[in-house]
Amino acid sequence: MKSEERENEKKALDKIKSAKAIKVAIFCITALIVFYVGANFLKGTEIFGTKKYLYAVFDNAAGMPQGTAVFVNGYKIGKVTAISLTKDTPARVCAEIVINEEMNIPIDSRFELGSKDVLGGLVINLKMGISPTMANNNDTLSCALIPALTDGFDEIKDKLGSIMTSIDTVALALKEIMHSETGSSSLQTIFTNLENTTAELNAILSQNKNKFGKIVTNLDEFSLTLKNESPKLKQIIDNFDKISSDIAKEDLAKVILNANQTITELQQVIDKINKGEGDLGKLVNDEVLYKNLSESTDNLNKLLIDIKQNPDRYIQVSVFGKKKKN
Repeated sequence: MKSEERENEKKALDKIKSAKAIKVAIFCITALIVFYVGANFLKGTEIFGTKKYLYAVFDNAAGMPQGTAVFVNGYKIGKVTAISLTKDTPARVCAEIVINEEMNIPIDSRFELGSKDVLGGLVINLKMGISPTMANNNDTLSCALIPALTDGFDEIKDKLGSIMTSIDTVALALKEIMHSETGSSSLQTIFTNLENTTAELNAILSQNKNKFGKIVTNLDEFSLTLKNESPKLKQIIDNFDKISSDIAKEDLAKVILNANQTITELQQVIDKINKGEGDLGKLVNDEVLYKNLSESTDNLNKLLIDIKQNPDRYIQVSVFGKKKKN
């Protein structure tokens, strides 16, 4: 009897130990699962969703760390899971990117690495393409490096540094001038000249106060006149606009052709005159004819003058009897 009781107690103890071991194992497995799920959740990794791995090869990674987030239109869709160097020459940076969302990505889409804030944090933005062909798992997409917001700060800082150095130099020079006797006297002379110039300007303004008032009045009257005559001015402008439009509507090519034809004919007439053709050409080129005409004109003028001065020599009227002959 006692041996049977001992065996039963031993079996019961074994069952209790087995149950405890099972409970401990279940607890450990559950803890590991919770830890794994929690760790991946904190890292932003989807465990039960469909994953797609894509690759981007950058010429310069700009210090991109593993785990850099990937966004589409401000929505996080994945992250960088691995970074390695390619075997190209020169070597480039290959980033493995896991996409946790079930989405279709056109093959001509592009990964853009840039800064997300002025502090220098990096982020990858996926710019969706328009190709009807979709990217498959393990495909490589094109990529680009967007200049960071702070890229130009170093240049600006250098320029500000040179400006501050120049300001310090000017300040030291002014300080030396102020503390030297020559500089103090020079500054005093400058201030005196400025004071004299200001006084002269005030005197000129005081003396010509009435003139300036008249000028202002005339300007007011002129502006009022312009305002009153604005309809007429508008009409004049409209007329000019109409004239320019009419000119633009004319056949300018025809006008230019007629002008060229007229110029050609005029040139032909001038050529004939220069060659001595025609009466006008002979008159211009024949010196004897020109001299005879000049002498005839001169004699005619003398005759007219003589007739005017001595009309009785040429016209004689006798009331009684016949005309007296000379």
